[in-house]
Amino acid sequence: MEKKDYITASDLFNKIAAREKIVVLDIREKKAYEEYHVSGAFHSTPDEVFTLLESLSPAKHTPVIIVSDCDYPARALSKRLSHEGYYSFYLKDGMEDGWFSLVRHIRIHQQK
Repeated sequence: MEKKDYITASDLFNKIAAREKIVVLDIREKKAYEEYHVSGAFHSTPDEVFTLLESLSPAKHTPVIIVSDCDYPARALSKRLSHEGYYSFYLKDGMEDGWFSLVRHIRIHQQK
């Protein structure tokens, strides 16, 4: 069985809540990252990701999760990382339709 190449927002949320060892790389524009990002995420341009990962030195089995505005850029970069031996995933549906949608859903239910 082939592994999925993505992670859902709820799965990412659960990994963060469980304090699992993960690396989250946000490849959105710097301004968008500075306005809001997944807790613990590192900002990087796609061209700088390999340099950043070298400095972080994650274990090969540590999930590296790529976050972008939408699927395509994150998926493409995740595939490159996987080819280089990283255990890489992209955030399905990106920040807006994936992560923000989940956070809004959680906030609505907390207010009830």
